[in-house]
Amino acid sequence: MRGHEAYEEHKLYPYLARRWGVSFADAEAGHEALRLCDRDVQAALQHEPTSSLVDALRAHHDVLLAHLRYEEDLVIPLLLELSREEFHQTFG
Repeated sequence: MRGHEAYEEHKLYPYLARRWGVSFADAEAGHEALRLCDRDVQAALQHEPTSSLVDALRAHHDVLLAHLRYEEDLVIPLLLELSREEFHQTFG
């Protein structure tokens, strides 16, 4: 996931922000929230009882779904507005 998030934060989001004048601060905050959830899952795997792991995985699931919904509502429509040529020149 780190590579995926890095690509979005360093290439995709900045390009779309410049192109469409949209802020991606909430999307980047979603990545940070996912990193914190990942940390909690790893800690639960190493040190906590099973119930803590279940709670950590549920929290990660909820944060991930919220982030994906956000991207589906913001990122995907902007990508679909790009011409095929612009998309391939920029991301291809």
